[in-house]
Amino acid sequence: PGSTNTHGALKVARQMLQAPASYKKVAILITDGHSNTGGSPIAFAKQMRLDDDISIVALGVTDSVNEHELRGISGMDFVTKIDYFDDFHEMANLLLEANYMDESELVTTFESICSAYRRRTGNALLSAPVR
Repeated sequence: PGSTNTHGALKVARQMLQAPASYKKVAILITDGHSNTGGSPIAFAKQMRLDDDISIVALGVTDSVNEHELRGISGMDFVTKIDYFDDFHEMANLLLEANYMDESELVTTFESICSAYRRRTGNALLSAPVR
């Protein structure tokens, strides 16, 4: 097995999003949620959300997603996952299309992206509520 340094990836994203901006700052993290190097990313992600006003969407890939870690990173009460990595390509295309709809801001919602994904692939993105 390889190593996953999610904490390090979040540090790079934070540096990239430090420039003053008039638009909402969003980091999209694609992971299985099994960080095993660089320390726990949860506290750092919380700092990004609170101190830097960066929203984090944590998208889990595979059927063995660590839901606790993804909820901790995103600060949300649910986990969104794609069971097969191949399905990620369709999600990425939808995000890019949404981003190009308006040059000044992302004009779509997460719910509309999920609906478009379901229409195109016949699969639903799974959002599991906290139990």
